[in-house]
Amino acid sequence: MLHKMFRWLLVLFVCVYCRTANAQTLALWNFNDMAPGSSSVIGQRIVDSSGNARDLYASGDANSVPAFVLGDPNYGGSSAIYLTSGVDELFFEAGHIFTDGGSVAGSGIEFENTSQWTFEALICIPASTPTSQACNILHKPMTNPAAGGIFFRMNGATSLRMQITDDTSATTNIAATVPNIYDGKWHHIAAVREYGMYSTTLYLYLDYQMVGNPVTDNTVGSFADITTKWDIGGMTGTSTSEFVGNIDFIRISDAALLPNEFIQKVAITSNPSPANRATAVSVPSVTLGWIPISGSGITLSSQSVQVALDAKFVNILQTSNLSGSASSVAFPTIAGSLYYWRVITQGTDNDTAFTRTGHTWMFQAAETDATVAGYWKFDNVAPGTIISTGDKIFDSSANQRHLMALTVADMTGTKYDNAYAPYGSSAAFKDLRDSQLQLIPGHQFGDGSSANAGVVAIGGGVSGNITIEAVIKPITRTDGGHSVIFSSNPDPNTDSWYGLDTTPAYYFRVANTGALLWRVTETKGVAITMTGSTIVTDANWHHVAAVRDTDARKMRLYIDYELEAEVDDITSPTAAILPDGRSVLGGFNNYSSSRNFNGKIDFVKITRGALLPSQFVQDDAALPTNPNPANGGGPVHSPETLSWTPIAGAAITSQSIVIARDKDMNDVVMTVAAAGNSAVISGLTKDSDYYWRVDSVGSDSGGSFNPRPGAVWEFYTQRCLLDTSDGDLNDDCIVNMLDMALLANTWFEFTL
Repeated sequence: MLHKMFRWLLVLFVCVYCRTANAQTLALWNFNDMAPGSSSVIGQRIVDSSGNARDLYASGDANSVPAFVLGDPNYGGSSAIYLTSGVDELFFEAGHIFTDGGSVAGSGIEFENTSQWTFEALICIPASTPTSQACNILHKPMTNPAAGGIFFRMNGATSLRMQITDDTSATTNIAATVPNIYDGKWHHIAAVREYGMYSTTLYLYLDYQMVGNPVTDNTVGSFADITTKWDIGGMTGTSTSEFVGNIDFIRISDAALLPNEFIQKVAITSNPSPANRATAVSVPSVTLGWIPISGSGITLSSQSVQVALDAKFVNILQTSNLSGSASSVAFPTIAGSLYYWRVITQGTDNDTAFTRTGHTWMFQAAETDATVAGYWKFDNVAPGTIISTGDKIFDSSANQRHLMALTVADMTGTKYDNAYAPYGSSAAFKDLRDSQLQLIPGHQFGDGSSANAGVVAIGGGVSGNITIEAVIKPITRTDGGHSVIFSSNPDPNTDSWYGLDTTPAYYFRVANTGALLWRVTETKGVAITMTGSTIVTDANWHHVAAVRDTDARKMRLYIDYELEAEVDDITSPTAAILPDGRSVLGGFNNYSSSRNFNGKIDFVKITRGALLPSQFVQDDAALPTNPNPANGGGPVHSPETLSWTPIAGAAITSQSIVIARDKDMNDVVMTVAAAGNSAVISGLTKDSDYYWRVDSVGSDSGGSFNPRPGAVWEFYTQRCLLDTSDGDLNDDCIVNMLDMALLANTWFEFTL
């Protein structure tokens, strides 16, 4: 018994010793080669920062190559590598000859049965990734046996796995069930092989905690094969395990490391002031504050504070180079603008030099109009005008949240169209899912103006109450999909539109059922979604509204001024719901056209308040009345005089009538200037239905209008097909003596 106990103690001592002694880094790829937002090129060298020269080369095709994105600042790096489900991968091949004039790649990484190793990676997989998708991080294949080698991967959103097969075809597999980490957040993962005198064990770790149970390794042969190369982001021989997302770093060590020996988070700047995602920040200036990096052995030499209009820091507005002890700097603000800022620190940690890029923080300056966040009427351009990519969509609120049209598909169906007259509009927005209108903070338009204000925020310094109202005429399509009215999105480079369900965001849309849907997300797991039951895809115009009432802790939907649905709101009434991406009218940013609006929108108005129906925009615009012939009347002859009563109480400058063959007034057959309050028309076709309206130019108590389209009325012409060739000379659909008299009169005039 004592002999057996001694043997187990010896094994324990040997295992502990071998997990901590003489550990060396075989390779460390931290992907800081290029700035975030850059793309690699095929064959590009990706440097091994371990000093072992085991550099990678980039692989891909014309459609996909590895790209550089923002890394996790908690680990001190600036960039990460972004891979897709395409053929974009990275490879390490011993002795690979690069074409950049630098040295060849270092010696190979080969393991024997007595080898120990630790694979580490910091990964971020978007929430949009299918949960069944296998995302491979490392693969070292073998030629013989063909199924041999080593791979380390996510076997799906909730499964971490490493499998090893030696040259005798013996295989050991270790897998652990983990929480869903396809969540758009950074996670540290590790796989360890610990070789022991009497047994060899495999371990898996997620965020520094062991997951699953250790597995005894039953392989007996070698894993070495100098003819194959390491595949990062894919599996050689298959295209079904492509890594999708970001990798901040990968490290391969030749020892069985313990969690405290893994790459650890580093100290970075903290405690931003104003708080991250703060709104209503002071204008015309603010003092940005933070707590600098500190800790045992840390000495700071300098700090650089960058403020930009975008999260990628492409449009940097101010760079302040400060001392290592600085903790604040002044910055000029513009009303409503959205800003991103960070602190880049240089110094030494126990005499080792470092440059650390801190978190990206964001805030929004107080708005010019604190009540009406945005009001897009589509009234500044004439109906029929085609909307093209890059066009400016005017915001009539004081906040100047002008939108930019963006093509998602063929934009031939996107244009300014005829408005819904009861609201006094002169035009509407028509889209057949071909485009969307995006708010891009700071974007400069061709006319010299810019989108001054940022994302429409809720709470965090501004009112948590909000009302989104719109007048819409959505169309149901056979290909399904939804019609988004308005959304405020997270950063499309991390979560795509799926982040709307996991990060601060909100959206209001017509669901594929034809009913309304209203969602507010405070953070992952804290969100409220409500739906209506009334179908609004019925070929009619509807006033719709989505309301968040933080005082009553309610969410409401309205259709045509009537309460459609009401639910309790579980989100915090004071939470800062300031998405780090874009606000979009008519779609989701970075998503397919299946969510773009399909139909017409007369206007969208966003108010910071929980409005009641009496406070909504009303359908009571003063319009011409008393059409003659009466609406739906006839028969109307050609020529005919149409008349009406002009807008009451208005100073009318001019009027004209528009006649079309369709109720939407798209198939216009004539436009006739009025003489007073009437107009003579001719050239009508018998047995036809026509639609007409009066367009008025002038002003009233609501201001000037140029024009204000009237309500659409209808008339019909004679219900017969007789014409002059049939002898119907007086156009009364009867051939009788009256026609003969006209014919005789014509003969008489001719003989004279």
